[in-house]
Amino acid sequence: MRGRTALPGYEKLPVDEELATSPLGKSLMSIKGLPLAIGRAFGVHPNTPKDRLAMLRDAFAKAIKDPELLAEAKRARIDFSYISGEQVQKDFNALFNQSPETLREMGKYIKAEG
Repeated sequence: MRGRTALPGYEKLPVDEELATSPLGKSLMSIKGLPLAIGRAFGVHPNTPKDRLAMLRDAFAKAIKDPELLAEAKRARIDFSYISGEQVQKDFNALFNQSPETLREMGKYIKAEG
């Protein structure tokens, strides 16, 4: 079993939420796995103009493919992979738009303290 983002050599293992047997179980496993799938996302202010957002996303996508950056990361033993801004947004939306039943059940495992 693996999370949504597979490590090299583990791509053929099933995603954990695929093994759940009920819709509630799938939702709970999704909540568990989404933060790891999103990773360390970069963000900008919600009112950032769309043209600038597109420019930043394009520059980031190109930087992630830069041979010098990849070589430096390999030397430093830093693994990373590119996840598109659209996918990160989709995952955040899925994480924050859960059914009341899922939220109640998840509340048994996660306690927010203020």
